[in-house]
Amino acid sequence: MKWNLRNRFLVPTVAAMIIVLGAATYLSFTLAENALTFAMTNQAEQLTENVTAKLGAWFDDVEKDVKVMQDRAVFRKLFTEDGSREENVEEALQVLKMLEDTYGGYEGIGVFNADGTALAYSVPGTTGKLNISGREYFKKAMQGNIVISDALLSKSRGKPIVVVAMPYKIEGEIKGVFVGVLDLNSFSSAFVDSVKVGETGYAFVMAKSGYLCAHPDKDSILKVRLTENDWAREMQKLRNGTIRYEWRNIPKIVVYRTEPQSGWVVGVSAPEEDIFSAVVSIRNSSALVGIAGVLILSVIVFLIVRSITGALGQCVVFAEEVASGNLEHNLHIDRTDELGTLSTALNTMVARLKEMILMAENKTTQAEEESEKAQIAMQDAEQARLQAENAKRDGMLQAAGQLEGIVEGVTVASEELSRLVAEAASGSQIQRERAVESATAIEEMNATVLEVAKNAGEAAEYATSARDEAEGGATVVAAAVDAIHEVDERADVLQQSLSDLSRRAEDIESVMTVITDIADQTNLLALNAAIEAARAGEAGRGFAVVADEVRKLAEKTMHATTEVDEAIRAIQTASRENAEGMEHASNAVARSTDYARQSGEALHSIVGIVVANADQVSSIAAASEEQSAASEQISRGAEEINRIATETSESMNQAETAVSRLVSMTTELQELIHQLKSH
Repeated sequence: MKWNLRNRFLVPTVAAMIIVLGAATYLSFTLAENALTFAMTNQAEQLTENVTAKLGAWFDDVEKDVKVMQDRAVFRKLFTEDGSREENVEEALQVLKMLEDTYGGYEGIGVFNADGTALAYSVPGTTGKLNISGREYFKKAMQGNIVISDALLSKSRGKPIVVVAMPYKIEGEIKGVFVGVLDLNSFSSAFVDSVKVGETGYAFVMAKSGYLCAHPDKDSILKVRLTENDWAREMQKLRNGTIRYEWRNIPKIVVYRTEPQSGWVVGVSAPEEDIFSAVVSIRNSSALVGIAGVLILSVIVFLIVRSITGALGQCVVFAEEVASGNLEHNLHIDRTDELGTLSTALNTMVARLKEMILMAENKTTQAEEESEKAQIAMQDAEQARLQAENAKRDGMLQAAGQLEGIVEGVTVASEELSRLVAEAASGSQIQRERAVESATAIEEMNATVLEVAKNAGEAAEYATSARDEAEGGATVVAAAVDAIHEVDERADVLQQSLSDLSRRAEDIESVMTVITDIADQTNLLALNAAIEAARAGEAGRGFAVVADEVRKLAEKTMHATTEVDEAIRAIQTASRENAEGMEHASNAVARSTDYARQSGEALHSIVGIVVANADQVSSIAAASEEQSAASEQISRGAEEINRIATETSESMNQAETAVSRLVSMTTELQELIHQLKSH
């Protein structure tokens, strides 16, 4: 089975319902079984105690009856010398028959002499013939005890009986035994047959010998010996209690009590099927209700989960389309819940991404245009440098050398500006390399300025001949000044472009703020979803896991957005520092312009005051020193630019790392949505 999101919701929920309903069914069945067992056991115990009490009372009544019977004077005559006379025996038999009819339930009543022979016995044909000397109860009665025998088979009729035997005393001497024989079938019919438990439960009595002496099935009395079974022997041993046993392949439960006077065991037995028939009905009904409940709840949960996973599947497909680069795809989920809000947020996010991409393309176009402008400025500076070289070739000796240094410095500055623009277009690494090259060029320019100062003394020797050429050089200087002014204007334009770049970075920061707000809303929606899932209990546990994952991704997105924002701020800082560097470079160009103007004035001074050539050379030397100081300042600015370029490179690396993290997180989100769909 594919373990997708629907199954993650459905399987645990259905399993939980099955477990809960199964446990409830089992618990109800167990409680019902215990309750019915307790009720049936109590009923059986009450019936058993009732039958046991009746049995004890029956024995007491029989004993009293026998005592009353034997006190008849007619029975004394049987023990005299004339006792065997026919009229005495006949009179005794009539009394015995009358007693038997009066008390009822007797199989026979009789008087026996010390030899065990019946002097008079109510059963016809047994007087003088029946001898019970071998019976155990007779022997105990002759010893002076009142005896209630165990269940026996009657010698005269072959019926199950119990005998109450009392010693017959005359003047304290035992002359014989008075015997009352009770019919066990009558006892069973009176006290046992009426006991019913359940549909087929019944009562029975087991004699001390282990034989049945009372049972609804009269054919079993004194024919079935229960002590051949372990459970019956345990009943005799324990005397009172409850036992589960099997009788003729039918599981049964018996509650038993031992009657203390006779030692007989009274039991009330019922098949387990009768006892637990109601429990089985409850179990079956509970099982059917549980299965129906599971099916109904499963269908409801399935419909709910399908509606949720269907919308999530559309979100997954949309995310995959966006991840593959298709930003024209739209997500249509007509819902008013959190999934509808998520759909709207995803569509808004893609729209923001499209705007950012368009903005980046515009920025790239602007950077290319600024690069072209810088290239034009560099070409103009190159032309100015060529003009300065022509002026040098035309005859300016010292001033031309100075101008060459200035032009070379301007050229280097122009190249540096070009490199800065190229660095802004192509990346922070190229900017750092150009800064190093700029520092090297400035060092060379500084060396050239020193060389100009060295050659200032030699300029005095050529001052006179340079006068005429200086006039022409003044014109060239004026042109160089104009070119430098143009370079200054280009530098201002470039500085303005850097300012625009900083503002655009601020615009990107605003977009990142929108993304942060979207991440906050996503986090809030995930939190609300987790709360709703918690309210749903077990049914919403799987959805709570998904909401928690979405919340984590939103937090990661916020974290990545923060890092990108920090990188953008670093870029803004670097842009401002680059603008400041450009301002310093512009100031240097202005100073170069001033120096060129001073060089023109020096040329005019050379033309006007040849006699002061030495002083002019000193002025040129001083100007050269100032140029050296300016060159050193420019060198320090180049070093600062190098440092800023390094920081910019690091910031760009950090931004690249942050963007990589954002891409990685987007990939993780794509993989998670792909996983929700696949599951």
